[in-house]
Amino acid sequence: MKICFTKYLSFIFIAFIIYLLNGCANPRPTIYYTINLKDITSVGNQSDSYKKYDSESVISLEDRGVNGFGFKDDKVKFVWAKNISGGIEFVVVNQTQRSIKLLWDEIVFRDTTGSSNRMIHKATVLTKKDDPQIPSMIASNSFLYDILLPVDKVSYNIFLKEWESSPMLGDDRFIVNKSFQIVMPLEIEDIKTEYTFNFVVIDAKVINATTVQTPTEYTPKNNTEALSSDAIVYKNPGEHTYHRENCPKRKSNATSMKKASAEKRGLKPCDSCNP
Repeated sequence: MKICFTKYLSFIFIAFIIYLLNGCANPRPTIYYTINLKDITSVGNQSDSYKKYDSESVISLEDRGVNGFGFKDDKVKFVWAKNISGGIEFVVVNQTQRSIKLLWDEIVFRDTTGSSNRMIHKATVLTKKDDPQIPSMIASNSFLYDILLPVDKVSYNIFLKEWESSPMLGDDRFIVNKSFQIVMPLEIEDIKTEYTFNFVVIDAKVINATTVQTPTEYTPKNNTEALSSDAIVYKNPGEHTYHRENCPKRKSNATSMKKASAEKRGLKPCDSCNP
């Protein structure tokens, strides 16, 4: 099965516009960064598994009408958005014949000062942002789209009574040419590979914009295609419905199961995420 970068990057472009326009209604100055992907390293749990990919392995997708970068090896394809503020968008495509597990709790963000922090994603319930995050399964020849945000960049505004996210790289407007890294571990049949993406900031602009949407404010819409019977869905404790993985109604302690199993148990599909 041939998997095309452009197919998934057009999704990123559309989602990024929605991401910016669907925020809260309280304008404030926001810093938007333009980044480049410098290089990538991958390290497995085998002694000879270290690999480094330089900038020649990074695929610019601007000539395809998408503001982002692509990278691939024999297991996965990655796509990263070129412009970031409150979070960074990405797509990972599974090219193998096995399912891949994305270990959210082991993702590490190293900022431009070298400080490390954990990251959350758009399905994270912000009131439980410090709780363990459920890994995501990416089936063979399928993809996962998400948004990553350092956990310390999310806070609750007691005056506005809403959650806010501050710029991912902080309020420093003078970080052009500085680097930051995202370490993303993937697991295939108990074999873990850590991908380290090394980014460099090439531009930083301050504009007045609506508050950038935080991950939990994302609501899956227009899910016209129902999930297959083998797809993984989630059931919250004490409820009789099942949800997509990225549904905002899904709780952190939800139980995962196949959609076919959920239907056999008499569970009803969530009316928000339409699984």
